[in-house]
Amino acid sequence: MKKEVDNQKDILTIIEEDNKRKSTERWLTEVEVSKLIGVTRATLQNWRWRNVGIPYSKFMRSVRYKESDLYAYMESGRTCYGQQNASKHTGEAAHEKNIESVLLHQLCSDMLTMKKEIEELQAEVKLNRLCYEEKAKQELDIKRKAIQDLHANLFGKEEE
Repeated sequence: MKKEVDNQKDILTIIEEDNKRKSTERWLTEVEVSKLIGVTRATLQNWRWRNVGIPYSKFMRSVRYKESDLYAYMESGRTCYGQQNASKHTGEAAHEKNIESVLLHQLCSDMLTMKKEIEELQAEVKLNRLCYEEKAKQELDIKRKAIQDLHANLFGKEEE
């Protein structure tokens, strides 16, 4: 009888502790999660945008991750003796998609940089063309003046 009572107390204690844990479970910030799993905040944001990775909750403008969800996510990526789980776990798939996303982002960034460089070169070419045209005009004016002076010397002053 006493063992039954002890077992019931143990069960009640376990249930109470579990309820306390559930009610006091920590909600982690984006910064805390990024430090814990070793990814940047941008990666977490990217995962949320693509609906992959760790489940999260949004309170107003603040993003929070449930500690138990984080541990479940980390557990999903465990391997046994170097063998991968039968199906790709969320972390790996997210990692692969993240690599693709980073490469795509880098490519877009490079393209924007090249576009700016092309625009700068086009502006420089236009400026050089204007300068060349102005210089050619000045040289033409000098030659006209020289021809007029030569004509005046040869044939006398021009009549007006």
